[in-house]
Amino acid sequence: MEIQRLPLAGALNNILDDKKSDLNISKKSSSSSELVDHNEKLSNIAEELADSLSSLGRTSKIGRKNDSSDNDTVTAILEENADEKIFILIKQISKFQDQTSILNYARQLFPNEWDLLQALREMLLSRKLSDAQKRKVKEALVDLNAFGDRKKIQSSANVGGIAKQFSKINKDCKITAKDLRNCYLRFLELEVPATYLYQDWIHEFGFNYRKRVMLFIRTALIADMKASVPGIHLHEFGPLSTRHSDVRILRTLDLKLTFYFRNFSFSSMTEFNKKIIIDEYILNLYITGLINVDELAQAFNNFKNDFMSEMPVNRQATVVQIFLNVYNNTPDFLYANLGYHAATITFLSTLLDSLHRKERKLIIYDRYPQ
Repeated sequence: MEIQRLPLAGALNNILDDKKSDLNISKKSSSSSELVDHNEKLSNIAEELADSLSSLGRTSKIGRKNDSSDNDTVTAILEENADEKIFILIKQISKFQDQTSILNYARQLFPNEWDLLQALREMLLSRKLSDAQKRKVKEALVDLNAFGDRKKIQSSANVGGIAKQFSKINKDCKITAKDLRNCYLRFLELEVPATYLYQDWIHEFGFNYRKRVMLFIRTALIADMKASVPGIHLHEFGPLSTRHSDVRILRTLDLKLTFYFRNFSFSSMTEFNKKIIIDEYILNLYITGLINVDELAQAFNNFKNDFMSEMPVNRQATVVQIFLNVYNNTPDFLYANLGYHAATITFLSTLLDSLHRKERKLIIYDRYPQ
């Protein structure tokens, strides 16, 4: 059954467009409840998406035979240029002595074992292979099924269609289904704080697509668990869901911070002169305090030089106060180290006190000029 038939892409287009939806939220309210409601809305969307995909039978196809919807195994492969790579395998088959050599070579073309499984199945349909060569391919399939990472193979199968759906939502989006699937598999494997995951998504997919990736991960997580042959099981879903919930909390703080600075002009004598600061710079500075507080002072100094050199002292104090408020509202578990929370607050409080002292001196000087 083709995922493309689902009437989901158009409905999700505006929701998944960070620029549009974030701006709409910002116009409505800056309150915590508004942002929490938005996160809850995203969670509900993810649940509905996963249910829709599951109800249409998009589950594992491992081991199915004679299924008319499964005849074209190439469409289930997310590796780029799959047809060409399968053709290369077929041309090289005579050089392989056994199933091990076939698998070793094929893995170079299809690193994901689910893609590899489908590629080998597609080779069996080729009329260019002799019976002896097909036996080698079948033996390679047996080995892959016996010794491959079954959970990863199953999860890859369960979320491939969802990855395709999310990659097609926006024609201008350069995120591929393969990239999204790999992101989900890393999410399952890496037991790291949510802040690192969020930063990784921004670095890999771009600042403007961080929300889309977050929603995809949630949707894939639910669909993977609800599949007829799950890649993850109920006892694993709890910790994974908690980790994703932590990301959603960070996303809420992200929205609050970028809203506060939405129309805050930062002018300087640098190349950024007279431009409104980009949200990405603000968020990167915030994340620095969460995962590498030792670099926060230098990061703030760079921030000041680039964007605040001509700003009045009272405006500089406002900027620091906004960051201080958001860091104060950031839960300890979003910091890479338990001591980072206190260190970040101490640094910003000291900086704010310094600016207030400077501001008072300027007021006194204005009132009683020498």
